[in-house]
Amino acid sequence: MGSDRRLTETLFFPCDFPDFPIGLTQMIYRFGQCELDTERLELRLDGELQAVEPQVFSLLVLLIENRKKVVSKDDLIAAVWGGRIVSDASLSSRVSRARTAVGDSGTSQAIIRTLPRRGFRFVADILQDEATQSGSPSGAHDDETTGKSAENPSSKRKTVIAASIIVVIAVAAGLFFWQPWASIEKASIEKMAYKLPQKPSIAVLPFANLSSDRNQESFGDAITEDIITALSKIPDMFVIAHNSSFTYKGKAVKVQKVAEDLGVRYVLEGSIQRSGNKVRVTVQLIDALSGRHIWGERYDREVKDIFALQDDITRNVVTALEVKLTEGEQARALRRQTENTEAYELFLRAKSMQREGYLSKSVNAEAKEFYEKAIALDPNFAAPWLRLSEVLQIEVRFGWTKNRVRSMSQAVDAVGKALAIDDALPEAYMWLANIAHIKRQYDQVIVHCEKALSLDPTAFVMAHCGRMWSQVGRPEEALEWITKAMRRNPYFNTQYLFTLGNAHRMLGNYDKAIAALEARRKLDPKSLAPLIMLAATYAEAGQMDKARAMVKDSIKRFPKYSLKRPTQVLRYKDPKEKQRILDNLRKAGLPE
Repeated sequence: MGSDRRLTETLFFPCDFPDFPIGLTQMIYRFGQCELDTERLELRLDGELQAVEPQVFSLLVLLIENRKKVVSKDDLIAAVWGGRIVSDASLSSRVSRARTAVGDSGTSQAIIRTLPRRGFRFVADILQDEATQSGSPSGAHDDETTGKSAENPSSKRKTVIAASIIVVIAVAAGLFFWQPWASIEKASIEKMAYKLPQKPSIAVLPFANLSSDRNQESFGDAITEDIITALSKIPDMFVIAHNSSFTYKGKAVKVQKVAEDLGVRYVLEGSIQRSGNKVRVTVQLIDALSGRHIWGERYDREVKDIFALQDDITRNVVTALEVKLTEGEQARALRRQTENTEAYELFLRAKSMQREGYLSKSVNAEAKEFYEKAIALDPNFAAPWLRLSEVLQIEVRFGWTKNRVRSMSQAVDAVGKALAIDDALPEAYMWLANIAHIKRQYDQVIVHCEKALSLDPTAFVMAHCGRMWSQVGRPEEALEWITKAMRRNPYFNTQYLFTLGNAHRMLGNYDKAIAALEARRKLDPKSLAPLIMLAATYAEAGQMDKARAMVKDSIKRFPKYSLKRPTQVLRYKDPKEKQRILDNLRKAGLPE
């Protein structure tokens, strides 16, 4: 018992072990085109240094050290993860990464072989392994190469201990950022604000910016948004919209609370640190119901590889949650945006501007300029084309353009450019529906909304098309899609409530319509729209006192407001629906 304790202490405090020579810390293994250095914790393939996560490096060392036997799954977990609970997905992910790092694959298995139901074995020939000892030359060869061992029993014992120390150090480095044993308070299904979906449900929290430069916030936000977008394209997953996930940005919040607030089982959180052309991203996936970490990783990459990194995170989340993808679903989820990092950064800056000053004329103009610069650098980058269309439509809506016809034509062209690059963008068809609605081309609104909603849309697309379904005379579908949008985006904006209330009004569900519109009025007390729609709804429901009160409040705030304005702006495919609203406003006392 005493010797076991001494050995354990030695693994963490090697200087206390009297027989351990300080120089005995380096093992260099050469196999195939690879060289693995346990002292420097480096792996080279064809002479090129490979970026290898600590747990993957530890796994390689363990398999090499035990290459004469099969290493079981339990042995791997005990050595690399300290015996802690690890999902099959996490283990498979590390083995796959180890193979990739050494130029192997799951198909060839020329270096790391899987033995079904038994474990794994390192099967490549070790050409040379060197042990550097103080006072003795390196170059002790393995007996498989030389035919006999060049080490005495004491030396071999020291070598095993040295390798063990390296494994512990590497594992410690990996677990510094991922701690699956950390105590996490479990979420309660009974306390969840929403019913837990049947399919795997997840919220991706904004990645914390650990860079000293606060201007890198937009870079971290973009990575989070892109991962959310990619996961949202997978039909068998339920993903919370970024608008709701971002309400937790910069806040110290428990995973358990996030899960209960949003009604999800899994939470993905992480951090990002950027320095020049280098970026470090740390992520961990947590099962809030069990309080367990089920996957975690640290990535050290160059900025130019950021898109591959995002794809890798998406793949690992899908694998950890055991979601099966068809080839088409995987292609949509992992569709690459651009290889031009400068164009991507310009795009991110413009998006950040819009987020901070969405209805500002100057910010809208500056964002437009950045989108155009991104497009100039990479005309095949679809995202800035879509955003350019959006800012052009905003110009038209708020009268910030001298030529509305030209701006609208440019908006249509920009969407067309995006679709020519990628014809499976739900946002593109949503914007075409919006443009058709502005032009009162209602049949085209229907065509484009149906297409948008068939392409695994985001909550934003669902809500936008939900609004337009009411205006083309399909309130049942409006209710369906706005309800889905509200579930995926629990911290929805007030426009969602307006859409919900209007759909219920059209269907004659006056109590529900009034409840939604009153909630909108309380959340946005300065807005005129809920007052006017409430006046029409109260009048139609026969509650004339309340209808008149809404009109009175409207005129008090906007003395010149009359029926002329809603006559101009209301857009419904069925003229009778528009007339229905106008008649009720007239009954409520709104002047001509």
